[in-house]
Amino acid sequence: MAFEGNHRMRATRLTLVWVALGLGAVACATGPEALLDQQIEAAESGDVSAQIALAYRYADGLGMPRDAAEAVRWFRHAAEQGHVDAQFNLGAAYAAGLAVEVDTAEAARWYRLAAEQGHPAAQYRLGALLAAGDGVAENDAEAFRWLLLAAEQGSAEAQYGLGALLAAGEGTPADPIEAARWYRSAAGLGHPLAQYSLGLMLAVGEVIPEDDAEAVRWYRSAADQGLLAALYELGASFESGEGVERDEAQAVEWYRRAADQGYAPAQNALGALYVDGRGVTQDSAEAARWYRLAAEQGHAASQSNLGLMYYNGRGVEADEAEAARWFSLAAEQGDPTGQYGLGQVYEAGIAVRPDEVQAVHWYRRAAAQGMPYAQFSLGTAYLFGRGAPQDFQRAYLWFGLAAGRFAQTGSEAERDEVLSRIPPEERAVAEAQAANAQDRAWLLLTPETRQAVEAQASVCLASGYTDCGEPEP
Repeated sequence: MAFEGNHRMRATRLTLVWVALGLGAVACATGPEALLDQQIEAAESGDVSAQIALAYRYADGLGMPRDAAEAVRWFRHAAEQGHVDAQFNLGAAYAAGLAVEVDTAEAARWYRLAAEQGHPAAQYRLGALLAAGDGVAENDAEAFRWLLLAAEQGSAEAQYGLGALLAAGEGTPADPIEAARWYRSAAGLGHPLAQYSLGLMLAVGEVIPEDDAEAVRWYRSAADQGLLAALYELGASFESGEGVERDEAQAVEWYRRAADQGYAPAQNALGALYVDGRGVTQDSAEAARWYRLAAEQGHAASQSNLGLMYYNGRGVEADEAEAARWFSLAAEQGDPTGQYGLGQVYEAGIAVRPDEVQAVHWYRRAAAQGMPYAQFSLGTAYLFGRGAPQDFQRAYLWFGLAAGRFAQTGSEAERDEVLSRIPPEERAVAEAQAANAQDRAWLLLTPETRQAVEAQASVCLASGYTDCGEPEP
């Protein structure tokens, strides 16, 4: 598991931190040129303190032009004599490709040597490589061990990484409470991803007490450091009014800051506000523009939304073939709106040959994620035997699920997430239609079969729609 950014450890330049080198043998009155000559002479004779001093001089350009190749050469001489900072910096050079070819295996070798001497940054970097399987065999358990050593020495990066492994249960048994503790520690040291992760945990409130206001404070701290995901979450907080006073104009500003930097979820959210004219003047063309920017990055919800824009001719010229294309891209990624849209495409023969079996296939996939429109369409397919064998019991089941008539248990959160993407007035109409359809299907069943269906509905919901008696999609 990688826990930093896009599942890769970020390449880092040489750490240019001047350290105490203990060069007291050089007379203070010696001029800078003479001092440099003495350091070169001492370094060439094998003096490790002089070698590391010379490496930093070349790295920082202190008294001479910067020269990464010379810096690396002297770091190597010192590292080969066991100097811990030199080993770390040589590893950093190989990780970043400074004056050497990028070689994460060689970076890991030097990081390990420094880590074994207790160097916290080397312990963190080695743990990150092990977690990502970058240059070394992936080993989350060993990654956890090195990260713990670095975290206990106060490394904010290691504390965040440790929290990520604990949250995921990789390399160690899952312990979300301990994950939150390490996130909080790293957040207090200013680590933006830890601040963001702690904010998410506070907003959800499943592991630590829910506190939306504190979540917003951590999002803001991370956003101030430029973390795009935190900018987006601040926008979402202002849009929903969770942790702050609801302010859709402020939501637009935070979303825009992330969207302008290419963050797809913020681009999608900004598009939705333009569709409805919330916090901005309603502008369907601008909505479509933001949806397209996110969709072209592969953002599934934006692909579905752009498909709807093409289907309805909002902000773009109506184009059924384009609508079908975007629905298909979203559906293949598992987006329930895209799957339902693709089902409609096949049922109605929009830019494709009508295919009721394919329509039912996509309705099933969307229905299993709590999409009420798809559940209604699946019920209709069973009621009339279109694309699936006629089955009044299954029609009754799916109409009831679409109407929300069965107790929402294990799948409540999943269904609510899907429903949040449907305007309340549209949702009410859809549920009323489904309820009416279920009432009609009710007349086709005996009391015994109705009871059997209601029992199946309980199993279906408790399983999060994974055990509803449907064939595998």
